[in-house]
Formats: sequence, C-alpha cells, structure tokens
Amino acid sequence: DNLTNESVLSFTEGVALQYNISTLLSYNCKIMYHIKGVQYYWDNITRTNINGDIIGLTNLDEKNTHHYLSFPIVVRFNFGEGMRFFGDIGFYSSYLLKSIQEISYPSLTLPGGVTYPEQNQKNEIPLDNINRVDFGGILGAGVFYEITEQIAVLFEYSSHIGLIDFSSDKYSYYNRSHTFMLGCSYNL
Repeated sequence: DNLTNESVLSFTEGVALQYNISTLLSYNCKIMYHIKGVQYYWDNITRTNINGDIIGLTNLDEKNTHHYLSFPIVVRFNFGEGMRFFGDIGFYSSYLLKSIQEISYPSLTLPGGVTYPEQNQKNEIPLDNINRVDFGGILGAGVFYEITEQIAVLFEYSSHIGLIDFSSDKYSYYNRSHTFMLGCSYNL
C-alpha cells in the first residue's frame, strides 16, 4: 500500500491575557480551543463487500482531526513604534477532548457492470491508544497596531512543536501545527 499524508488546516479560537513587563518585553498566556490533524491518502487498498469477499482495489482518503483545549504561554519581544512587530518564544500544554475520523471511498465499478457506490464514514476515534496530554514549544511572530490608546488589532503566526508522541500504538507522530491568528485587543 502507498501512503501519503499532509497537514489539515487547523482552527483556533480563544482568549489571551498579556502583561507588559516593559515596552520591549511582555508575558502572554492564552486559553484556546485548537483543532489540528492530518489527512492521509492510501492507494491500492483491498475493498471487500458486506460478506468479506474481495471486490477489488481502491483508493482511500482519511482525515483525522483532533480537538484540544490548549494553554500556550509565551514571552513576547516587542519592537517599533505605532505599528509594532513582535517575536514569541514559549511552550504550550494541551488536553485532547475528542478525535474525529472521516473516511471516503470512491465508487468502484467491476468488470461486468457491478458498481459499488462512494462511501463516506465519519466517527469519533476511541482515545484508548492516544496520549491525551500534549506538551511542546512555540515560536512565533506578528504585527500589532494600536487604533486608539485602548484598542489594537494584531496578526500573529505561531508554530507549535509537540514533544510528546501522539500515539501509544504502532504509529508514531508528534503534533506540529502552524497557526495564523487575527485578533483585537483591549487594554485594561
């Protein structure tokens, strides 16, 4: 079987609290709902009918998305006046809430005209062989613009680099995600 994989577009939402130590340095912590995952493409998979009889070879698309409650903590280095740029370095810890698997089999037509229709399955993955706690490092950068003395907008990129093996099963991989965020801040 041939297998290729690629990252799934992740989704993040949450709230952040930033404490300014000085104009150049700040401390930033967040609580986020973070969805990340991976897409697999399997070639030449043996397909069977309901009785278990082999009906042919087909391809398979599998998408696994993992839903986390995440707690990133970073030190932010600020540069510039008016429109300010920043760099982040820190760590995150997160807890896996659920994992969803979506599998898509294309339709299959056999010699003789027998057709098996496209099949799509969506189910929640049991978390028995999955490490529910994740921990890793963060590197990031962004731009921050003050609209008024109390309101600002920001655009931020961060890379989350997992250090704990995601699976305790035969497959081994570590969570990696790239996050782009657009936000609005209010200075208390």
